[in-house]
Amino acid sequence: MATSTQRRPQEQRRYRTSPSDVGWTDSTAAPAAARPQAAQFSMRQACCNGLVQFNPYGGTGAFLAAKLLNAPVLTTPALVRALAGLEMTTHDVDESHAAALATWIERVRPVFGEPDEHRQITLVNALLAEATTSVRVSNHDGKAPHLHYTAAIDDPVERIRSAIAGGLAVAICGAGGSRLGRCGRPGCGVVYVDTSRNGRRRFCTTTCANRINVAAHRARAALA
Repeated sequence: MATSTQRRPQEQRRYRTSPSDVGWTDSTAAPAAARPQAAQFSMRQACCNGLVQFNPYGGTGAFLAAKLLNAPVLTTPALVRALAGLEMTTHDVDESHAAALATWIERVRPVFGEPDEHRQITLVNALLAEATTSVRVSNHDGKAPHLHYTAAIDDPVERIRSAIAGGLAVAICGAGGSRLGRCGRPGCGVVYVDTSRNGRRRFCTTTCANRINVAAHRARAALA
């Protein structure tokens, strides 16, 4: 008897890890004078009125952290694209905000790939303690109960810091801290959110995995 395949919930399919989760592109072909110094955008109607939603992997906050950490240079256009790609909202993002976040985001890097659970929790708790946050449960528009986790003020930097700190906390509690990973290839600093079925992802891409496998094969061949 034929059976139907159960589909994963929409919110988990939406955040399935892909190369776009860990990669980064930032075109600098346009003259400096033509690049926007400030940008405004808003969230699409399908999302929670400019507020952040979470899935067990930390949702937009955790994925935003990975995107910002993997950015070669965190410019205003790059920050705007990262936020828009995750359907997050803020106002008047400019170079001062990008510069402030570029400095702050390095405090998040040790959370990814930290094997000691206690140490990882301590790092995230420190980020939460410094963030201006307001957590509440909502079931607006007929949706299932879910978290809204935002800064209490409208400053873009504070809102983004709060979203990231909250997302990392939810990822640790909902999916486990090991899901916040760092590429296992020496010399590669790319971080990622592991949404694989078994949670055993070790590398950012198949390219890094293949390099490690080839090196291991050559090492075994040399000993044969």
